[in-house]
Amino acid sequence: MEKNLEITEFLANKELQDSLTNCTSLPSPPGIALQVIELAQDPDVNISKVADVISMDPALAAKILRVANSPLYALQRKTENLRQAIMLLGLNGTLTLALSFSLVSSLSEGSDDGMDYNYLWKRSLAAATCSRRLAAKLGLGSEDMFLACLLQDIGMLALAKLMPEIYKGIGPKQSDHQYVQDVEHKEIGVDHAAVGAWMLQKWGLPQRLQYAVSGSHDPGVVSMDDAEFVPFIKCVALSGQLVDISHSEDPLQAYERVVQRAGEWLDMERVALQSILEEMDDDLREAGALFNIELADFNLVDGLLDQAKEALMVRNLQTIQHVTDLQDNQNKLESTTRELEEQSRRDSLTGLYN
Repeated sequence: MEKNLEITEFLANKELQDSLTNCTSLPSPPGIALQVIELAQDPDVNISKVADVISMDPALAAKILRVANSPLYALQRKTENLRQAIMLLGLNGTLTLALSFSLVSSLSEGSDDGMDYNYLWKRSLAAATCSRRLAAKLGLGSEDMFLACLLQDIGMLALAKLMPEIYKGIGPKQSDHQYVQDVEHKEIGVDHAAVGAWMLQKWGLPQRLQYAVSGSHDPGVVSMDDAEFVPFIKCVALSGQLVDISHSEDPLQAYERVVQRAGEWLDMERVALQSILEEMDDDLREAGALFNIELADFNLVDGLLDQAKEALMVRNLQTIQHVTDLQDNQNKLESTTRELEEQSRRDSLTGLYN
């Protein structure tokens, strides 16, 4: 059961809260998204009600149908209408996807504040797509995770509207999330993850989405007693770091860092992570088509995995050589020891045993 949270759970700065609350240009869910949020909170919601709400937005209904027939979901039956699509995707999956499409379409509009809005949404969508593969490997709910990844940087939208000077001149550095967070902490004392979690809390989205956004760049900032949320939060964070690899200054080093964190956070081995990345090409292409965004530059298969495998092989060979050298040295020491023992047992002049 979710505990009741104070509105300061993620953002303790009251002055910043007031500024965000009073900002008239702050991103907010459109009408259809608000209705979807209400439906998601109703334990007795039924297919007919969901279909009625989604049908109010023909473009949204068409996208839900397209998803139901998409290879991204690997469904075998072709769906002919919205009710069939909802039955195949499930109520929770349909509501989450409807909210994803609705929020992206309404929050993607940028302004002249130094932020690359196209890159922001591309990164979020790539991470959301990656998270579905991770969730499947770990047996976690992929739809809620998709939405959490999609909204993980929504705090940047809010800060860009409230304090556009924060991101002035940030340029290509926007792809370095550690740099972005450092700038935010320097300017206002918090980062966009905390602001984004606060926004989701204000909107009334599920608690684990709030926590996932709060810990989307560092799961360690989230203090959770409920172990059920922990893998979910870490999976969202890992998804973002995976898609950041392709835009890092040293992709191979970034990849090795993610491999290490996958093991530490989710007990995932290198081979399992590699298999996910090898399946991402088609996923990114399909997701990009659904959301009308090109995601090819986030694909990691070309070259990087081969480099990683080669580097691992070199390290293994070096380890083997090191072990061999140690064994040779040990054999030499044992031989020298035997010679010294033999010398100590014989008289140095006559060569006879003492």
